[in-house]
Amino acid sequence: MLLNQPSRRRAFVQAVTGLGLAMLMVVPATLANAAPRVGTTTTPSVKSMSAGPSCTPYTGNDLAGFIAAAETSYPATECLSSSGEALTSVNPGTISSPAILGFQGATVTGTSALSGPMLSVATTSANTTIMDVTLNGGGGEGDGIACHAACRITSSTVEGMMGNGIYISSAPGSVIGGSTAASEVSTVGNTKAGLEILNTASVTVGYFASSYNNHYGVEYSGDAGPCATTSIIATDTGIASAQWGLATNNNGSAVELLGTGTAAGNGCSFQNVTATTQGGYGLALSGSSYNSFAHVSVTGEPKGQINPAINFSGGSASNTFNSAKVNHESMAVDIGNDGVKGGKGEVGNDDNVFTSLSATDDTYGTISVVGGSGNVFTSVTGTGEGSDGKYDLGLIQFRTNPATKNPDTSNVVKSANFTGAPMAKWDTAKYVLYTDAGTSGNSATLASVDKITYSQAACSTHTGNTFTGC
Repeated sequence: MLLNQPSRRRAFVQAVTGLGLAMLMVVPATLANAAPRVGTTTTPSVKSMSAGPSCTPYTGNDLAGFIAAAETSYPATECLSSSGEALTSVNPGTISSPAILGFQGATVTGTSALSGPMLSVATTSANTTIMDVTLNGGGGEGDGIACHAACRITSSTVEGMMGNGIYISSAPGSVIGGSTAASEVSTVGNTKAGLEILNTASVTVGYFASSYNNHYGVEYSGDAGPCATTSIIATDTGIASAQWGLATNNNGSAVELLGTGTAAGNGCSFQNVTATTQGGYGLALSGSSYNSFAHVSVTGEPKGQINPAINFSGGSASNTFNSAKVNHESMAVDIGNDGVKGGKGEVGNDDNVFTSLSATDDTYGTISVVGGSGNVFTSVTGTGEGSDGKYDLGLIQFRTNPATKNPDTSNVVKSANFTGAPMAKWDTAKYVLYTDAGTSGNSATLASVDKITYSQAACSTHTGNTFTGC
């Protein structure tokens, strides 16, 4: 059966502290590699970038002094005076007024005493920029970078934190990652989210990469719209990693939207979302509406995944997908998963639109609707799609919600094509298209099907729904 994941909302305030920070050591990345939290591999290289003609060289040797100098120099950029400079500090890395810090490829390594954000942008320091740095947690607690006012982070990496890699809270106008791949921001091996955006409207995510972050690759939570994202690449979310001391987390979704987009014009736009080998969902929308996705690609493990690729729950409606490609997941698109075992009785996941859906080698099927109406799929292509033949009776199925007994109506699949042999274990679909007796008003057109591979009856025979091409 599908793993039933409830909606997860967090109502907490992450304190901006650094009192437990015993020492931060900053050395240029070209001279030293930061030791990861556990393991022996080296820190990923950080893309070096010039601080620009307005750069003011810092001649001290203290991180707190570097921050203070940057605050004084603003709006000019403060940078390190030489490639061989090292900074040490026993003070928190708190930025109290606007500053532009050009670390020039330096690595900042914490100690096990770290108990707050390595760099914290306070509410009084809007428009602060942090660029060209690697932050390594060194086994300490807390987030890597915490922005509580508008901040800009480019060409940087945050790794090995016991909290989030980057935490953006009530900081409208923040920018994470630049407009080109050269200014990408990445997070690696953090215990919580790689990037968490909480109650922050008008945030821009440019190029962002996440790997081995254990809770979410990227999480948009609360009032996070409207916002715009260019590219998210999330790999190995919630996957066990000996290097980073992380166990498998089957709730670890690559990208999760919690309560994002509540009215027309208040959603987020995503150009490219790529999710690979995540413990939980590839893309999960919970109570999130009016978001748009140009291109989504989700790939699970070759043996098959236990969670759906794209999931709608909590009344997620009016989201649009131009192109979605899914490989090796349990289900390509699952609408109302919380209702599968009769738990919450999902309803209201309505009027979501997929222009193109391509699904390959998914074990439980292609589309399951058990808590939504009016969802439209213009073109569906399935290759090697399977089904357990028990609860999941069809490659495309519309079901009555088992908890509310509420039928899903007016869902439409305009054209579906199925071919290719699924893995033998999963070649047990009762039907290609299926509805149960309680549903009505749903329609689907089976444009073509490999009759040899899919030797079962093409369509269920329950009345009240319209299947053609069977």
